[in-house]
Amino acid sequence: MILLITLCIFTPRLQLFSNPLDGTYEWTRGITFAQQTENPFESPREVAMRWRAFPAIICWSFGLRGYSAFVFPWIGIALLLIYTQKVLRRHVAAPELQWAGFLLVCASSAVLVPVHWLGINDAWYLLGLLIVTFTRERKWLALAILIFPLFDERFIIGLPLAYVVRYLSLKNGEKLYPHFALILLPYIIARLSLSPFGLDSDEAHFVQRHFQDAVNHLAYIPHGWWMGFRIGWLFLLASIWFAYRSHGKWMSLLLFCGICCTAMATTLLAWDISKSIAILIPVLLFGFISVANWERWKGDVLTVCVFSLFILLIPAQHVIGYKLHPIETLPIELMRWLT
Repeated sequence: MILLITLCIFTPRLQLFSNPLDGTYEWTRGITFAQQTENPFESPREVAMRWRAFPAIICWSFGLRGYSAFVFPWIGIALLLIYTQKVLRRHVAAPELQWAGFLLVCASSAVLVPVHWLGINDAWYLLGLLIVTFTRERKWLALAILIFPLFDERFIIGLPLAYVVRYLSLKNGEKLYPHFALILLPYIIARLSLSPFGLDSDEAHFVQRHFQDAVNHLAYIPHGWWMGFRIGWLFLLASIWFAYRSHGKWMSLLLFCGICCTAMATTLLAWDISKSIAILIPVLLFGFISVANWERWKGDVLTVCVFSLFILLIPAQHVIGYKLHPIETLPIELMRWLT
């Protein structure tokens, strides 16, 4: 229900979904993903998709080929939201606050982008980062580190920060298991063995071009980051303060540096600024849980209602480089679709 309400306020461009339109953000990645599911062992046209064949292999194995594979990103969204709800129920007592936290995630780019753009599997690697951060079972931690890099290499970029947040959220008797990160070694060795620094000539040119064009996009980075979470940034900032309260200045500084380094790394590697910043979702949830359990806010239903209203009222945009794509409401998108 909360997701449906969110999509009524932040609605996809419905008129573009009726026919494939290559060159639009709604379809470009989707067309590549659909082609990849037909033959996942063939090199895709998009360089960024070469090391993200695992979702296509899964779809191909289960007979989800072509446009029918678009259901796979939606499964990832569903699992991401189910796990988010599980985390909130475990760490937040008040149902109103659980609802507010769930709405916060639904209205972020972690959910809006995979819903608005076809063939985007970001929800899967974000799910992996949340599992690393909040699971207390060794088998799920090990499985997440083993599997989710195959969905998206950005999981590796976000893993150190996820471990920092995991450490901050641990309670008495719970373990960090930092050595589980060594599970990544076979993946890293495989990439390095195929080409120097893990990149072939096309991939190196792709990364180099992104770094060169990033100079032209620097002025849009703050706006793109803001559009990723909007009012949710208050909770990312709050997470640093709560880290200082509970673990001292050095851990709060480590968290701050981790946020900055992770955000810059993922932003410089991709132009879709508002989409990429969703990698910070573990920090977002940690900050929200910390505030929700703060004695000054716990049980304040009025504050929760006002906060929730602001999530839905603050305008949202997709920010891709210097291009800004406003997200409209359902009535506006229906009028566009029908006229």
